Amino acid sequence: MIQRNRVKRVIVQSVAVFGALACGAVLAGVARLASWHLPGALSTSALHEVAELPPEADRLVTWLPDGNDVQRVLDPATRVQIEAAYVRAWAAIGRYQTTGDTEPVASTFAEPARSAALAVPRSATASWSIAHHLELQFFALDGMTVSVRDTDANIVRSAVTAGLPTLTDVHETYDVVLVLQDGYWRIQQLRRVATEPPVIIGRTAGGTGATVLAGVRAASARTVPELHGVGYELPFDKALDEKAVSADLATVTKLGLDTVRVPLPYAQLGGDAADAAKLQLFRRFLDLAAAQNVHVVPVLFSGLDELTPDVWAATDMHLRAVVGALRDHRAIAMWDVADAPDQRATGVAGSVEVYGWVVHTVTQLRSVDPGHPVTVSWSDVSAAGSPTVNGLFDAVSLAWNGSYDELAAALAQVSRNASGRPLMLSRFGLSTYNSVFPGGHTEAEQAYDVQQSRLIAGRSGVRGTVFAWLRDGMTTQPGSLFPWRTGPGKAEGLLHADGTPKRAAALIGKDTKLAGPARPPIADVLRKPFWWLAGMLAAAVLLVVLLLVRRRRRAARERKIAGAPQAPRHLAAARSGPAQ
Repeated sequence: MIQRNRVKRVIVQSVAVFGALACGAVLAGVARLASWHLPGALSTSALHEVAELPPEADRLVTWLPDGNDVQRVLDPATRVQIEAAYVRAWAAIGRYQTTGDTEPVASTFAEPARSAALAVPRSATASWSIAHHLELQFFALDGMTVSVRDTDANIVRSAVTAGLPTLTDVHETYDVVLVLQDGYWRIQQLRRVATEPPVIIGRTAGGTGATVLAGVRAASARTVPELHGVGYELPFDKALDEKAVSADLATVTKLGLDTVRVPLPYAQLGGDAADAAKLQLFRRFLDLAAAQNVHVVPVLFSGLDELTPDVWAATDMHLRAVVGALRDHRAIAMWDVADAPDQRATGVAGSVEVYGWVVHTVTQLRSVDPGHPVTVSWSDVSAAGSPTVNGLFDAVSLAWNGSYDELAAALAQVSRNASGRPLMLSRFGLSTYNSVFPGGHTEAEQAYDVQQSRLIAGRSGVRGTVFAWLRDGMTTQPGSLFPWRTGPGKAEGLLHADGTPKRAAALIGKDTKLAGPARPPIADVLRKPFWWLAGMLAAAVLLVVLLLVRRRRRAARERKIAGAPQAPRHLAAARSGPAQ
């Protein structure tokens, strides 16, 4: 009995420990899910930072040559103070609109500009200053008054009217007077003197998503080369392994491909202050690609999860630095503005901001590099459904992760809204992640998907196709408690992690004949551990059911025997005869 009680205690303690661990895992999972799925705050409620000396002032402001009538030289130290005061004033207006905080306005403006700033619309409105171009027009001999003209103030404003969000991206001209009070430069006059036609992104009554309302005109299309390639992840956190990279590029050409699509991680490249050493590393990669006649499609802003106006100034700085440093390299075939920007939005307001960012960014990119063609890779057919936005690009790309039997209809729908631009299919292909969890695919299924997708792309007039990745494990997956979320992304390559080819590798070349393979047989499911596990679980359940049925029947027989009438003992003894 003592031994039995001890065993019971051990079992109870073990159950308690496992229960505590399970509760901890559930809580961690709930926290992780909350971090994934909680909607981000609308940018109209964002807090604008108003620093005494904004660190980005010198990058938001471009000084033009001083006017001819300036009689006193503006020394560099004072010039820095003026540009900081001007940037801070715009941030103070934005903070006042979103929070109602009047202190930054009081400290950065002098009358009568202070009263005018406090009269701007509030509540469901917000504003951001993205860039300024200042021309000095007057500097008083006593050093107390300065007049400048902002010849190109790029201002973004958001508003919600009758529940419909709109975003306005506009370039304006301002005459500005600053005065020195108590040792600080303050805005005494801020007068708008000119406005260019704005770009307005919004949602119409009864509409289901964002659309361009005004201000966007199609750009002149540039020739898009026919590209056939594969995704390639380049590590920027360590030195470039030129031998390994050259071997990978040689593999690309052996597969019959001519292009690699390379994500450029926004944070690793330095964000708004691009890292010159990282750009030099990528430029060396371009040299290696050019040596083997491999084209490169850089994908900008990889890993940047939020595209609200809070980051537009930073992304502009990043774009000018990155594109400006690489635009002259012969290996670059075209630019991809972003991979799946439509997945970085939350709600209708978020989709309006993403559309606005795409329009703003492609305009900036064309001004920095007018020579190379530009595309953007939408992940959803509906997101690629704006002919006005697509008319700003030279090609419209669809980052396809669906089934090949839906691809033809998807490409046809995108083509109808492409404004005559050619289509590209980027990041397509099945993952060969095949585990005990459902949804896995075999190499035979991946190969058949490649064959069918390429045949459909050819019939649809697609200009180029780019398979997901060259090798398994190339992409950096976000952390997750659930392996079925991270697993597929680690097996999207044409090659295994050790470099050995999968079946699809023989079908990816641009000149490969696509007569086979045939559809994988039904027996191919036997290669999937999930179905083996499902079969074993089903067999186990069946066995348990049979044992229970057998036990119930035995118990019924025993009850029947126990319930049968028994003969009296003296009769039984008589029947058995006299004792021997």
